[in-house]
Amino acid sequence: MRDSKGDLSVDFSTINPKKPNSALRKVARVRLTSGFEITAYIPGIGHNLQEHSVVLVRGGRVKDLPGVRYRIIRGTLDAVAVKNRQQGRSSADSIRNSYMSKVNMEILSEVFPYFVRVNKQFEIPRLFQNRISDPSGKRRETDTQFKVSKQNSILDLIDPYRILWKAVFDESRMYGTAEKRTAKSDPIFRNRLVNMVVNRIMKDGKKSLAYQILYRAVKKIQQKTETNPLLVLRQAIRRVTPNIGVKTRRNKKGSTRKVPIEIGSKQGRALAIRWLLEASQKRPGRNMAFKLSSELVDAAKGSGGAIRKKEATHRMAEANRALAHFR
Repeated sequence: MRDSKGDLSVDFSTINPKKPNSALRKVARVRLTSGFEITAYIPGIGHNLQEHSVVLVRGGRVKDLPGVRYRIIRGTLDAVAVKNRQQGRSSADSIRNSYMSKVNMEILSEVFPYFVRVNKQFEIPRLFQNRISDPSGKRRETDTQFKVSKQNSILDLIDPYRILWKAVFDESRMYGTAEKRTAKSDPIFRNRLVNMVVNRIMKDGKKSLAYQILYRAVKKIQQKTETNPLLVLRQAIRRVTPNIGVKTRRNKKGSTRKVPIEIGSKQGRALAIRWLLEASQKRPGRNMAFKLSSELVDAAKGSGGAIRKKEATHRMAEANRALAHFR
């Protein structure tokens, strides 16, 4: 096999990874063209390799497999690629490169208007091209060898590195700031709280079924109470929302303790919706809309399983008040 283009796979097996992982890992004993035999990891789901398949191996240890320091490259020679792979391969470097390939003209035109031609295209000097291609910020020999031309002769009057670096490599402009996501409204009541409850009811992506359950429950609430059902829903969630809760903390000796913590409005609302749905599911009967409507009416009156869950949480937090300093 010394004249072949790849390495010869000899034997296949599975090994158990280190804790806490437990899924079996596929490995193969590979005889290299140099004659040595190594253990290589087969990445991805499934493989088509057989006893005398020719594969391409690269170095790279597997964290949870001790002693495995090589990987088989999928999609080359006899190793087929992973079927229906959906995982992306983008990274921060590729994002930066794609961003720099489309430099924001407005930013640079504000800072260096004399760079812009009549046809609105940039002539970025070699000095800045080196800077862009090497964002690490290290100064190289080509930077010092840059000769100022007539077009950019004004550059010797300002600090070009500082201004262009701030304009082009602004992280907030490059990657964008994380926008605060707000809950959308439902199509009938135009209410965000209704849509939040629907999202908690939904399972397996069946949102239309979740809408049907909640709208039927709202209709039953209106028939029972003869009032605005949205007011009953708000009052039920407001009464179930906890102000304080407990969180498990582990000390140095390994023992756990329940530490009381304050709960914000958003987290409390999410807990209230979860408790209401859990209490509804525990009620007798098969109709979820009927059980949900009954639980919401009881919670608005100050009774029901969700109210008991809130009171139990408050009692536990009150009992562990002495552990509040462990948070």
